[in-house]
Amino acid sequence: MSIRNSDFGLSPLTAVSPIDGRYARHTEPLRAICSEFGLIRFRIVIEVRWLQHLARCPEIAELPKLDPASDRFLSAIVDQFDLTDAQRIKTLEATINHDVKAVEYFLQEKCRTLDSLHCAIPFLHFACTSEDINNLAYGLMLKEARDTVLIPAYESVRLALAHLSQTSRDHAMLCAPMVKLPRRRPWARKLQTSLRAWIGRWICCATRRSSASSTVP
Repeated sequence: MSIRNSDFGLSPLTAVSPIDGRYARHTEPLRAICSEFGLIRFRIVIEVRWLQHLARCPEIAELPKLDPASDRFLSAIVDQFDLTDAQRIKTLEATINHDVKAVEYFLQEKCRTLDSLHCAIPFLHFACTSEDINNLAYGLMLKEARDTVLIPAYESVRLALAHLSQTSRDHAMLCAPMVKLPRRRPWARKLQTSLRAWIGRWICCATRRSSASSTVP
């Protein structure tokens, strides 16, 4: 029996991974962060911030300091990056077959629209390798996922458990008022400290693994 791939749209039944299938509604907050779009966005952040940093170095005489309008223009590329921009980068990637270079070409296109940034175009991706950009982009991705999704989700669970614990304790005291209950352990605080430390180690290990992968033939 032959099955046409064109018959399959994305659904819980056709998703390659349960992350985007069965559990899609739970992982939706991560889509803008850990997806291909998210990775491209963080590459844009690294490339733009690096160019802005170079422009502030007086030792680089060939790259004059950015005027306020040019600096705001570059920051707007980061702040206003959307799916249309990401799709343009994927179109460039399909032509040159290089994901990070496509980001550089996209930024070149943007800079050409502002005369004051023409002199900065040769310094896009200056002194960088693709691994430099990717390692930092993955680090930013994991940090944002931790700070904006994982820790807030954990906090809501911790608070719910703390409330449940207090409710159960109050109920026990009402049912047996003559029984002296032991002091409640500060488990919530210990759990919070442990989780934050674990997430920190997770990001560190993931970043090191990404860096180490570039040395593996």
